[in-house]
Parts: sequence; C-alpha cells; structure tokens
Amino acid sequence: ATVSGLQINLVGNNYQLEFESDSGLTSTESVPFDITDIPTQIVITSGTINTTVAGTTLADIVVELRYANNNVDLTNNSNVTIMVNTNPSSPNLMGTTTVQAVNGIATFDDLSIQEAGSNYTLTISSGVLTTDTTNSFDIVAGAATNLVITTQPVDTNATNVIPDITLEAQDQYGNVDLNNNSMACLLYTSDAADE
Repeated sequence: ATVSGLQINLVGNNYQLEFESDSGLTSTESVPFDITDIPTQIVITSGTINTTVAGTTLADIVVELRYANNNVDLTNNSNVTIMVNTNPSSPNLMGTTTVQAVNGIATFDDLSIQEAGSNYTLTISSGVLTTDTTNSFDIVAGAATNLVITTQPVDTNATNVIPDITLEAQDQYGNVDLNNNSMACLLYTSDAADE
C-alpha cells in the first residue's frame, strides 16, 4: 500500500508515523524524521496604538516571526528593527529600536516620539522577512511649559506701529499646545534714554 498526500504543518523534530491494519496485522512505526521550514513574515500581535502625548512611552508592540503557514518560528532569535514609516515631520523614534527575538517573539516596550504629528505608522523588519506595519496613530503636544516668541520684533521708526509679534505656548519638546488659551502679558523693558 502507498500512503500519499500527508502533510505536517508544524515544525518539529523526531516525528514518527504509526500504521495499523484493520485486519489484525502487527502495527509498525516509521523511522524518526524532522519537519523544517523557513520563516517568511513578521506579524504584529499586540493591540492598536492609540493617540499618545509627545514623549510618553507608546503601548508595547509585540511581533512574531512566522512561517508561511502562520506558525511561529520558535527557534528564531534574530534581531528585529522598528522605524517610523510615515509622517511628514520626520521624527526621531526614541527608545530601543532593535531587539532580539526570543523563541520567535520580539517586544518593543520603551518607544516614544517627541514630535507631535498625525497618522504616524511604524514598520517592523528582520532580514528578508516580509515586514508588518502598525495602525496609524497621532502624537499630540503635552501641556505647555514655555512661552516662545516665533516672530521677533524688528527695528521700527518711532512713528510706526511695530509689526506683529507671534508667540506660541509650547511643551518641553517644542510642540504647540493647541489646548492652551493663556493670555500673554507684555512686560516692557528698554535701555533707551528717557526723554
């Protein structure tokens, strides 16, 4: 008899097949054999990243290194890297951006972005494996800590109005706090001679 079409989709060592007969013949076992495969993809298994305040640690990002059949490569301890994929402000991704997988699983748990912006996405890669990308999320400014002049006064004739001076309420990373409605108070100083 020939047995064909068998498939085992779980990588492992020392598999054996046992055959029995319905006519009472003594059963028999095959020699041990291994099932091997090559990992092909990275899959993000953690939840979504929500809107986060600038400089605050993002939610943990957990990824698995998987075979084409979606089983995790439990022997894979490769380095895995994460980077900002899209956002026009070209921010720096702070924290540990390359980690070593353990038994096919890698966790990024100390990442943060200091630049406020919309629709950030992060892409995870490892060697030739197919990458995966997070959901899009926003980074918003924290509470303002500084009042910053963004348009300085210019030399002006005494008979003219000084051109507009622009100020921003910024958080510690230089992001504008759009929720800050504070009033700016002008304190006048001068080294001009009294007239």
